[in-house]
Amino acid sequence: MMSARSTGLLAYNLLNDYPEVLETTSTPVKKFREGTDDEITMKNWNWLLPSLIYANKYKVEGIDGLKTGSTDLAGFAFTGTAKQGDMRLISVVMKTNSYEARFEETSKLLNYGFDQFESKTIVSKGDKADGKSSVNVVKGKEKEVGVAAGDSFASVTEKNTEEPFKLSYEYDKSLLNEDGELTAPIKEGDKIGKVVLKSTGEDFGYITGDKGSSVPLVATETVEKAGWFTLTMRAIGGFFSGVWTSVADAVTGLF
Repeated sequence: MMSARSTGLLAYNLLNDYPEVLETTSTPVKKFREGTDDEITMKNWNWLLPSLIYANKYKVEGIDGLKTGSTDLAGFAFTGTAKQGDMRLISVVMKTNSYEARFEETSKLLNYGFDQFESKTIVSKGDKADGKSSVNVVKGKEKEVGVAAGDSFASVTEKNTEEPFKLSYEYDKSLLNEDGELTAPIKEGDKIGKVVLKSTGEDFGYITGDKGSSVPLVATETVEKAGWFTLTMRAIGGFFSGVWTSVADAVTGLF
């Protein structure tokens, strides 16, 4: 036995791992042993599919699956799925009292989902959070390196909402020194942390159990390690700079 949530999770993984299943589940009618004396014409039990019983009465654009069923405990059940544009939705209906009711309730759920929600690109590859386009580097030919999102991220959000996610950076602490700096050499594309997306509105949660969403944070350029001469001169410059600052502070303190 499975809950509606578990059934939805099973459908989600089935569609992700074996999308070719839709070639079967989207077929309204199939003839087996065609042209023989044993020819059988079988109709799909998903009666929302085009040309079948409830296709016009409870119309759902893009319906192409997935599985009907019925038991004494679950009643007449149906796990449906449809795709419109770039967004696919999965619905799970249980405990209805007739063949027709499960399709009626499925159409309500899926049509509500497509009417009220949309798939929106929240982060595009190369995006940067405001005011955080670089991080300091030590022992490199350059003193900082640019950082940006290493991948794109899309999420289903309510329609007509503004900026449903807030971006923040989480650096890989194992790569930073005690001053929060990276150490050269650094190659373009190196992952140095992640861009975390936190919902600024109602959090609907994730059926997969994810507590949040993120994409890799990567270096946008290569920073080679500086030679010994450059490092030595920087050290000498830093030493005298420190001495001068101390002297200036001491003199200022006299007045």
